[in-house]
Amino acid sequence: MPALTYRDFQASDFEDLHAIVSHWEVARNLGSWPWPPEPEFTRSRCRPYVGDGFAWAICTSDKVIGSISLTNGVLGYMLAPDYQGQGIMQQAVRHVLDHGFADPACNAVTAQAWADNAISIHILEKLGFVLEGESYAQAKARKAQTLDKQFRLTRAAWAATRAAAARAMLPIQTDRLTLKNMTEADAADLHRIVVHPDVGPMLFRFPPDWTVAEATAFIDETPFQGRAPFRLGVYLEDRLIGTVGTGDEIPTHVIYFIDPAYHGQGYGREAMAGLIRFMFKVLGHTELGADAFNDNPASLHVLRRLGFAEVGQDMGYSAARPNLAPMTLFRMTRAAWQDLSQPS
Repeated sequence: MPALTYRDFQASDFEDLHAIVSHWEVARNLGSWPWPPEPEFTRSRCRPYVGDGFAWAICTSDKVIGSISLTNGVLGYMLAPDYQGQGIMQQAVRHVLDHGFADPACNAVTAQAWADNAISIHILEKLGFVLEGESYAQAKARKAQTLDKQFRLTRAAWAATRAAAARAMLPIQTDRLTLKNMTEADAADLHRIVVHPDVGPMLFRFPPDWTVAEATAFIDETPFQGRAPFRLGVYLEDRLIGTVGTGDEIPTHVIYFIDPAYHGQGYGREAMAGLIRFMFKVLGHTELGADAFNDNPASLHVLRRLGFAEVGQDMGYSAARPNLAPMTLFRMTRAAWQDLSQPS
């Protein structure tokens, strides 16, 4: 599946967008687009949406391959025929629903599909939408009254669908390790690792007096639920030996630490390689960030070995240090990772 990005429409998107709606198999499934397609109507859509919600171009590289919108609580989308059947639309709808439900005021999303549009109906049902009714409406391109199915997705149903999908994505297996959500039974081991004097000062949020109760709360607050941020346990057989995960920065930053008793055996690099593959191939990220304190040569080495490129220096804070300390900033694009992943 190609890497996707989303942005506002702009005037220069006319040719790509007009080519998409010039396919009858696309236009027939839309509600308001005319047939044959009218250039001025297409141009009216090649501008940032002004109103309640958003309408975005779906892009791969520099090409617009579709559109997706959530306006006034109603979901809409279309995709160029050459890109159908690859899971792109389902991924894009997930992204937009995450964005929409991030607004606390959004309690439900509705959508419509013509009764003979089996692909759209399948996507909506797979993502948890429930059929609420049917009626006839005018399909502009078809120039006819057409049976329309109305669907609704509540916030609670989306959370349940996301949680189920997340469970299906895990665990992540590497040659020697298993990466999966931690449980409260791991709190003591997590606490022991984090407060180790060789670990805590290399992390950001954990003070030396961090408690087992706080470790339990951390586990409960950071499971993988289908998107960043999250934290997974790194298990060697059944023993927790560290964690990997992400922050909530843009681009998403990847994070890890390993029990000092297991240092020097390649576990950190192996766990991070598994996480990075998951972020790029499963979750569809196009860029990742990372950072490490300059007095942490082992982590700097791991990040460089994994293919991260140094992009700058900064001063970083750790709750286990008395003062700010210099750190190195890294980035990795999906394209660079794919190049490194190819066998030589």
